Amino acid sequence: MEFGTADYYIIGELVACWGSFLICINIFLTFSLYDRRQRFFLYASAATLFAAVFNIASVHLFAVFNTVPVWLNEIVTTSYFFVLLITPFVMSIYVFDIAFSDHKKKNLFTSIGGIIQTLYMLFVLANIKTGWIFYYDKVNGYTRGPLKNITYILTSIYGLSIVLIVLIQRKFLARRITWVFILYPFISFCFVVIQFFYPKIVLTGVASFTSVLFAYLTIQSYTMEINLATGLMNESRLRK
Repeated sequence: MEFGTADYYIIGELVACWGSFLICINIFLTFSLYDRRQRFFLYASAATLFAAVFNIASVHLFAVFNTVPVWLNEIVTTSYFFVLLITPFVMSIYVFDIAFSDHKKKNLFTSIGGIIQTLYMLFVLANIKTGWIFYYDKVNGYTRGPLKNITYILTSIYGLSIVLIVLIQRKFLARRITWVFILYPFISFCFVVIQFFYPKIVLTGVASFTSVLFAYLTIQSYTMEINLATGLMNESRLRK
C-alpha cells in the first residue's frame, strides 16, 4: 500500500517516527536517562525521529512544489540532510565510549568523529549556495546534486569504524555487545542499499530506527542484568 504523495512509499518512515518516539519516552521514564551511556540512545532516537519527520515533510513538498515557495522546500530538505547522519555519529561515539577505557584514545576517536560530522553539517549548509547535494529546479523541482552520495559514503564510514573498533577491542567487550555492534552496521547497510537502488521507497529513517532499536533492546537488556554500582551480575542472574 502506498502512503503519502509523489509516488513515494513512506510507511516505513511513519513506523520509524512512532518507534523512535516510544524509545525516547521510555528512556525518559526509566533510570536509563541518568546513565550517561544510555543517554546516547536518547540522542540517536531523537535524531532518527527528526530525520524521519523532515523526510516525510520533504516528500510531501515534492508533490506540491509548484504551490509552495522554493525557500520552504529548501529549508525542510536541508533540515533533513542536516540531521540525517546524527544517529550513526552518535552510535559511533557510543561504541568508542564502551570500547576504550583509555580516555586519551576515547577522546581521540570522539574528536575525529566530531570533526567529520561538523564538516558534513557545514557542507549541508553550504549546499544552499552550491547545490552539491540537491537543488530545486523550476521545472523538475527536487534535483539530486553531483555529490548526493556523500551521505551513503559517510554512513559506510561510520559503520565500518564501529565494526573495526569492536573487532580490535573484542577482548575487552562482552560477547553480546561485540556481536550487536558487528551486526548493527550490517542491518543499516541492507536498508541503505535498498534505498540507493529504489529511491522511491523511503527507508533512511527505517535504517536508523531498526539499527538503534536492535542495539537498544539487546544492550538495554544486558545492562538490566548488571548492577550499575558494582558492574557485577544481579543476584537473580547468579542463581541461574
